[in-house]
Amino acid sequence: MKSSVLPLAAASLLAALSFTACQPSAPQDPFARAELLQADSIRIEQILSPRTWTVAGDRAIVASLSQDSVLYAYRLPDFEYLYSGLRAGGGPDELSNIYGSFLRSYPDGTFVLEDYGRRNMILRAADEDFDLLRTASTRTKDDRDEIPVPSDSVYAAVDYPPCEQGSAPGRLLLQNFYGRTLDSAACRSFVTTLTHEGERFSMGMNWPNFAYAGQTLALVYYETGRVEFYDLSRGKLSLKKAAGDPTPVEELMESDLAQRSFQGVKYDAIVSDGKYFYVLANDYRCTSPQPDPSNIRFTSCLLMYSRQGIPLRKYALDHPASDILAYRGTIYAYNRLKDFEQVYVYRPDGK
Repeated sequence: MKSSVLPLAAASLLAALSFTACQPSAPQDPFARAELLQADSIRIEQILSPRTWTVAGDRAIVASLSQDSVLYAYRLPDFEYLYSGLRAGGGPDELSNIYGSFLRSYPDGTFVLEDYGRRNMILRAADEDFDLLRTASTRTKDDRDEIPVPSDSVYAAVDYPPCEQGSAPGRLLLQNFYGRTLDSAACRSFVTTLTHEGERFSMGMNWPNFAYAGQTLALVYYETGRVEFYDLSRGKLSLKKAAGDPTPVEELMESDLAQRSFQGVKYDAIVSDGKYFYVLANDYRCTSPQPDPSNIRFTSCLLMYSRQGIPLRKYALDHPASDILAYRGTIYAYNRLKDFEQVYVYRPDGK
């Protein structure tokens, strides 16, 4: 009769293999490796100096540092120039200065623009020009002026307290079109007091960038890269999911973030095409003690998340990107350190 007893070494090996096979495999980090994305490029014929941009409907709206025309409209997906408009002059239908900021944009072609310290404006990127639909003063809060607006006309902001010395934490706000605060929450951004050449000034640190997909707000903190996802459907900041650096703001205020402003990885933008969120992560290297633009080198990556906040994929871009847009699975990018002569076009899905 043949023995059915395995040698001790073989039995031990079999048991070890069986035990390993029964154990759940460790989840893989989707950001551990980056897939290289190579860009097509679209030439820009207009002479402008972009400061920020957004997608409204099928239009890319570029805000330029220009007195004559602050906004430029391009048709997507081909980034075809359509028209420019909205002057900076302080008139009833003009911006008070050239530093307008996009607060929110919508699939129907409308978008909310903040005229700093003065009012919010709802505009539509129409066929031949920008139509000013409604304005609301953010200096006064008169309920009689609060004409109803779409229920999702809310946006996030950060409120920093006065800070004459040391540091103080900011507060994440949810505001409506009229600048009224609907809800607030603790955040990991703060204001700190710095001194440069004998002058003292306050500076916001680890500020968040925002993006929206329906009733979901996603934000990424500039310094730490922490990403948070909020449900806005009830007019409140309801945290759904968070990922990344969990360092409390109290510890961040004691760190040396201010001394690392031009070094290391910074999270410059977050955008959404309605289906996914994309975070722009830039790794900066300054080749001189003086942070002059000519001495800064950086490389860019995209971190892709689902609307539920699940990390999906990481992409390395073949060109440095200062800012990005997302439209129907296509990413548009440009480098602010160069003239705005072309837009880089990336297709993460390979189409």
